[in-house]
Amino acid sequence: MGLIGRGYSVQSRRPMTARLAGAEVRFFFNQDERVATEIRDIAGRAVATAGYNIDVELRLMANPERTSGAVEVWLPSLSRALPSLGRGYKSKY
Repeated sequence: MGLIGRGYSVQSRRPMTARLAGAEVRFFFNQDERVATEIRDIAGRAVATAGYNIDVELRLMANPERTSGAVEVWLPSLSRALPSLGRGYKSKY
C-alpha cells in the first residue's frame, strides 16, 4: 500500500533535472521524524518491490519556508540510473 492508501496527502510529483546519488526522505522539524521514518520505510518497500536495491536515507534539513508536517521524498531516476535486481529482491524495509 502506498502513501495515499495509508492516508497521507501527496501534493505533487515532479521530475527533477538534477541527478541524485541516492534516495532520501527530507523533513524539516524534529517533531516530524516519526512520520518521516514511516514514509522512508514505505518508499523503501516500494522501490524494493520494483526490484531495486536502494537505501532511502532520512535527512533533517533546515528550511524556514517549510511548515511542520511537510515531508519530501527524493528518488533518483530508477529507469536510467540503476539496474533492477528483479521482483524477487528482499529488502531490509
